Amino acid sequence: MPSLAFGLFRSHYLNDNETINITGKAFNDIKESYTGGSVDMIIPQGYNIYHYDINSLYPFAMKMFESPVRYIKYFEGDIDLTSYKPFGFFYAEIQSPNNLNIPILQIHHKNRTISPLGKFKDWFFSEELRNALDNF
Repeated sequence: MPSLAFGLFRSHYLNDNETINITGKAFNDIKESYTGGSVDMIIPQGYNIYHYDINSLYPFAMKMFESPVRYIKYFEGDIDLTSYKPFGFFYAEIQSPNNLNIPILQIHHKNRTISPLGKFKDWFFSEELRNALDNF
């Protein structure tokens, strides 16, 4: 079924050669930035509470928001010194406060996904970095 759906999508909605296949070092670097979602257990308390369980917002996000596709460019240095809003995947050195109540950024460490505190380096999507800065 997935290959059929992808075949129909490519034949009806994409121009020739529009599907990009990323391989090699670029693929491995971008792959490092994918850690999955963060899950919290919340025990609701109160009266007349409505709760909703959303299985996946990925299709909605893919439709409604931009995604860094097509052209891969290598950049080295302080991205904030450029005149444009950075959008894509970046290897970044993070310095978070040690007393942060809810760490936002996740990394892979020893076959586990963790949200560390302090100083660490890894690959991150620009919007995750922006979210961390906005909610610090």
